[in-house]
Amino acid sequence: MQRSYRKLLMVSLFVLLAPAAALGVSGCEDGDGEEDTVIDTSPDPQEEDPAIEPEQEEEQGEEDPVDEPPPDLPLDLPSEVPDGPENCPPPPYGVTIGDIIQPHEFITVDDTMLSLCDFYQDTSLKLLLIYATAGWCSVCHYESQTLPSYYNDYHGQGFQILASVFEDTGGNPATRSYAQDYATEYAFPFPTVVDNTFQLGIYFDKAATPMNMFVDLTTMEILDVQLGFDYVSDSMRDDIEFYLSTIER
Repeated sequence: MQRSYRKLLMVSLFVLLAPAAALGVSGCEDGDGEEDTVIDTSPDPQEEDPAIEPEQEEEQGEEDPVDEPPPDLPLDLPSEVPDGPENCPPPPYGVTIGDIIQPHEFITVDDTMLSLCDFYQDTSLKLLLIYATAGWCSVCHYESQTLPSYYNDYHGQGFQILASVFEDTGGNPATRSYAQDYATEYAFPFPTVVDNTFQLGIYFDKAATPMNMFVDLTTMEILDVQLGFDYVSDSMRDDIEFYLSTIER
């Protein structure tokens, strides 16, 4: 009787302990019955150190740097900015008051070449009046009659006038012969040129002819640009006297 009771007790203990033993052997499960995954964070002994790898690649693939010109830049650059004529101020040139006038060149009524630089080189001159006129301009008739007296009164003080004829009475580009007849008609004692390409058109609208431009011959600076002519008050005479008194040479 006692032996049968002891045997039954041992069988019961085995039944109770068997699941616990199985649980310890199979591993931990969560509440859903699934096993928890354990991540191994220990470093792989075969994995290379990333901090050392770039240095090793640099040592293996290092090459001497090659000097190359930067992109989008011309290889043959000029060593200097081109200068203007040797006998005139250098660029930049402009078309408004305070700018340096371009070294224009014209053909005179005597069929010779005349440059604005020629006036700049003449140390006896201080002030230049460039007078742009045309045969169809009615106002120009009055100014052309007046300019010789300005020249005679102030040329000895360094004043010079350059008359430029750009169109005839029909609005056609002036010829040298027409410009010569124009200068003869008004008895111009100063140089007269033909501007049949209308070089001076960059300074004014020809609908406002005549143009009168004052230029400082010590610097070739444009002092003033006047359109039309006030033949009533004779204000241009005052301008000539003012500029001659302020320019030193």
